[in-house]
Amino acid sequence: MHGNCKCHHHLVTKLLIVLAWTAAIGFWWTDWRVTTIWWMDSEHLFKDVIILSLLAFGSKFCKCCMPGKKMTEDGKMGEGMMCKHGEGCRCGDCGRCR
Repeated sequence: MHGNCKCHHHLVTKLLIVLAWTAAIGFWWTDWRVTTIWWMDSEHLFKDVIILSLLAFGSKFCKCCMPGKKMTEDGKMGEGMMCKHGEGCRCGDCGRCR
């Protein structure tokens, strides 16, 4: 989706995905064993999975991930894309794009 770039919102998305998977595993465990994990029963964990999944899905709409805008392997924006550092500066042209 985003070429494993290091943008702060992609790190948040990765964290949300990890939390969603953890909640999903906890949901299956509590439902199968008919128990709770700390204070959370299977219904609470099911709601957590839905909310975390929706948050992770909603966070993928950013300018560097939109169709036609690709990130390079080293996390920089692709050729021809404007950076936010100044007028006429293309990413990779100035020292601030690294």
